[in-house]
Amino acid sequence: MNHPKGLTVDDRGNIYIADTMNMAIRKISDAGVTTIAGGKWGRGSHVDGASEDAKFSNDFDVLYIGSSCSLLVIDRGNQAIREIQLHFDDCAYQYGSGFPLGVAVLVAAGFFGYMLALLQRRVGMIVSPENHHRKSLSETYQIIQATFNPNRR
Repeated sequence: MNHPKGLTVDDRGNIYIADTMNMAIRKISDAGVTTIAGGKWGRGSHVDGASEDAKFSNDFDVLYIGSSCSLLVIDRGNQAIREIQLHFDDCAYQYGSGFPLGVAVLVAAGFFGYMLALLQRRVGMIVSPENHHRKSLSETYQIIQATFNPNRR
């Protein structure tokens, strides 16, 4: 893979990865077999059609939509949103087989994103070159009040 960007998981545990520089969607089955689920390896463009004929730019992401058994492709480079229908076998979840992997990945991604946002905020406050110029709200208010005093001539 070359610059994998986005990833999503279907109900069966298959993983779909946006392989952006190869302009293809890779599918990794629960058995570990990797295939191309959409796009043509190394051939970018904007072409709608069957998954093997579809073409994407080098800036796209994928999202699994369980209700329609499809992948949603957000192609930023071509300014398009497209849908790829998956085989029913990839969508039919076998109930009773345990906790769905998609929910676990979604929760983990949300937690990871939240932690990254907190870390970025903390690092930004420490590293900020303007950190020593910050004033409290009360200092700012006093400066504004003194500057705009109507009795002063």
